[in-house]
Amino acid sequence: MRTLTTAATVQTKQTHNPMHQPCFSTYVHHYSSHGTGYCLYDHNLNIIGFHMGDGEYAYNRFRCYSSYSPEFYNNYHNSDYINTHSSGQPSSQTNRGGNTCFQGYLGHLSHQSPNPNGSSCGWMVGWPGLTYKAHAFRDVGTLPNEDHQDYAIYGEHNSSTGTYFHVNSRSALRYYHECIQRDQGEINIPTKASGGRGMYGAISYNRKTKKLAVLENTGNAWEHHPHVWNSVPNLRAYGNAGMDLYSDKDDQYGQYGVNDTTLQTYFNDASNANTSYPRWNNSDGNWGTRSESEWRSVIVLCDNGVINCHTMDARNDGGYAFRRWGGDTQTNSGQSGTLAAYGKELISHGNWGVQVYGYDQGNQHGVRWQQSSDGRYVWSYQQAYYYGAGFAILVTRVADGKCLWQYYQDSTNGWHFLPIGKSNMMIGYTENADDPGYRYRIMNLDNVFEMYHDKQQIDFVGSNCNYMLNVCGNSTQYPYVVPAMYDTSLFSNPHQAEIKRS
Repeated sequence: MRTLTTAATVQTKQTHNPMHQPCFSTYVHHYSSHGTGYCLYDHNLNIIGFHMGDGEYAYNRFRCYSSYSPEFYNNYHNSDYINTHSSGQPSSQTNRGGNTCFQGYLGHLSHQSPNPNGSSCGWMVGWPGLTYKAHAFRDVGTLPNEDHQDYAIYGEHNSSTGTYFHVNSRSALRYYHECIQRDQGEINIPTKASGGRGMYGAISYNRKTKKLAVLENTGNAWEHHPHVWNSVPNLRAYGNAGMDLYSDKDDQYGQYGVNDTTLQTYFNDASNANTSYPRWNNSDGNWGTRSESEWRSVIVLCDNGVINCHTMDARNDGGYAFRRWGGDTQTNSGQSGTLAAYGKELISHGNWGVQVYGYDQGNQHGVRWQQSSDGRYVWSYQQAYYYGAGFAILVTRVADGKCLWQYYQDSTNGWHFLPIGKSNMMIGYTENADDPGYRYRIMNLDNVFEMYHDKQQIDFVGSNCNYMLNVCGNSTQYPYVVPAMYDTSLFSNPHQAEIKRS
């Protein structure tokens, strides 16, 4: 006799190690005869994928030269942003894929990012990268403390009306579609400063404190003014709703207009905004009429109200400006005294005597940012030489606003900064890979921030990043990396790493 039961079947669990997820691919491409391909690495720097061209024979899938190549490769085989051979170094080249400003939170401008759900190590996207995706790279805002990095926020200039605000998936092309579809509804964050104007990308959502910082141009060429919105609705919920502003309403969509949405109603209530932060007139920087300097910045809203800001000083003898608006209890490590409530200070301001280009010369140029998988560190960076070589970087610890920085006026190489593991940063650059590979270094940010004082310039480069990784191809190549899109939450939420199997 058998006993029947309706009890659920006992399930086993398989633990998924977050370090085994894809982290980045190295990439090289020689348009004529020396090969193309990707090497995909996980967070332990193990190769977990390899996709290399199968030679320059007629009709081969990776053939990238002459009419016997597949149409896609034939169209882009000698494009600046695809090839890495010969004069492939960024230096003063406009659109090299290895440019310092071509990698960011949204991946890479001219490649599709590898991810855990796909089988590809990466793939080129051709001209849509520089014409469509670049809008998102210009407008995307930071997400300090966010360990579920499966969405993105965007701030777009809306003149004196304010800042067009978008919450969407972590997809540059998806944002571009929403950005140009003005008839499908969007949120406007009204200006708070007298004479204020909206900016590009100058927006930061701190998930832990439920606050949103928005930087405005006051209407004076060199003057910026931040405001902080309190008790912000859950933005990740909107980001995962697929552009649906009405996702928290019932099904009777017809009775609503944009002003009836929860988000727009929230921003229409002026009492939600803290306007105590002071204006900052940086006329001593002589920024002139460069749009990147006046209308765009990367800001990070920290837990104690500190706002760290990275603005490119985009002019003929350009450089960078690292600034900080201090919170109520912000103390400068290694220095005496405490900032007044919401005071301001200049962390560093450098001019190099060479031109640096921002979005004035194309949306593909300008300051970029990334953050650690756990969201506890955010770093912003820019090129230091013309279109894409060298760098200036500002790294912020979100808990208290402490920051470290460096500028490195390399006139040849593009530099790349991406997250690896839970709270580490990897650094690499486009040195010739002809025997043996891609040069890189990894920084343990927890350790580094304990070793140095606040606002200290440190050496992120080390001994020129002499550790090396494999790349495809041979001969003279100047490789770069394509950041992956992976499940960041697994690094901070171990229980989510357990995958049930029946």
